[in-house]
Amino acid sequence: MPKKHCDILIIGAGPAGLACAGELAGSGASVIVLERQRIIGPKACAGALSRLMPADLVPPSALRFDEQLVEIAGKGHRLRLETPRFTVPRETLASYQLAKIPNGAGIEFLVGTGARMIDRHTIATGDGDELSADRIVGADGSLSAVRRFLGLPTGRSLGLYREVRAASSDYTLILDAARYGAAYLWSFPHRDRVNIGIYFDPVRMPVADARRLLDEQIGRRFPGSAVSSLKGGWVEHRYAGVEHDGLYLIGDAAGLALRATGEGISTAVISGRELGRRLKDTNYAMPELKRILAFKRKQERLFSLLERAPRLQDHLYKLFLFTKRLPGGQRLLEG
Repeated sequence: MPKKHCDILIIGAGPAGLACAGELAGSGASVIVLERQRIIGPKACAGALSRLMPADLVPPSALRFDEQLVEIAGKGHRLRLETPRFTVPRETLASYQLAKIPNGAGIEFLVGTGARMIDRHTIATGDGDELSADRIVGADGSLSAVRRFLGLPTGRSLGLYREVRAASSDYTLILDAARYGAAYLWSFPHRDRVNIGIYFDPVRMPVADARRLLDEQIGRRFPGSAVSSLKGGWVEHRYAGVEHDGLYLIGDAAGLALRATGEGISTAVISGRELGRRLKDTNYAMPELKRILAFKRKQERLFSLLERAPRLQDHLYKLFLFTKRLPGGQRLLEG
């Protein structure tokens, strides 16, 4: 079994892993990025970038939205956004991140093979090789092998979506407490399609019900349009920490996705950058990670309030919308 050693092994070449690798490029450390897919980038994802996304990592080709349509119990409300939102295909985002990593910067990519933890410094690849590293970073998503090796608890929600061959200019959030409870649907335009999906807790809503509600929305909004097969994935939102005695977790592997919305790209990128800086300088305190954790905790407190008061959910949605329309209200609620 061939063996190879590096200073830092990053498992997963999603937004978190690429952000971490980009920060480590040129640092003098030998870095291997392991990706189980043969092509870096494509993944089941709505492709929405929240207000937390670092501006320098928004691809120029991303679609920008300065207004959001919020539907509450069937009534539409237009909200002017203080900070724009964007949509971008995951492969486009990955290409943009990869382009920022120069050749010869000490970053090696191994694609098309998965990873199984052997011990705290060694993994076995799907090709039968062993890789060892002084430090291993789990950037391997909501079903992280590194998190599983550490025996950490999980807390997952589910996102399901279809892609519709249709045109739309409305970046839309769909809320209806009587029908969806604390779940929500989205409709996010991309250049050649619309990504429309539902985010929910499968403990509270059966998958079959979520699928039915999604297909009802598609039929109402885009009758007769070509629709893709159902896609989706788990969203790990139970935060478990980043540093674990020589093992590290970032992005969804760390549980940094936002529980209320399922958004994880922005938090993945920020956590990847912050850990990269920490690995270069052990005195670096990761202030941006602390900032997103404070925002995540605030959002989760608000979401828990929604879950505890099902009869008041639509009223609370309207209160949140009213607050967001006030000067500074979006920053107050969104961190």
